[in-house]
Amino acid sequence: IELSLEDTTNVDQIDFSKKFNVENENIEHWVKDNSLFVKFNRKKINVTDITSYIMSVVPVVDFSIKETEIEEIVKKIYSHEVSV
Repeated sequence: IELSLEDTTNVDQIDFSKKFNVENENIEHWVKDNSLFVKFNRKKINVTDITSYIMSVVPVVDFSIKETEIEEIVKKIYSHEVSV
């Protein structure tokens, strides 16, 4: 998920692992300029829940949801990061 933020003041208050009771390897986030990026395990966390939670903590101007590219999946399979 990529979210464009009005400002990044409260981003440090986001705590996905506590909110969703998941391990950190199931979700990660980072900020670049005024955008918040979130990568997560869809089997453990629902995209709607993540988006709603973020919008309750920081002012979101816009957001987009992108699926993992097939090329990235194939790379992970061949590098043994994912088992099939």
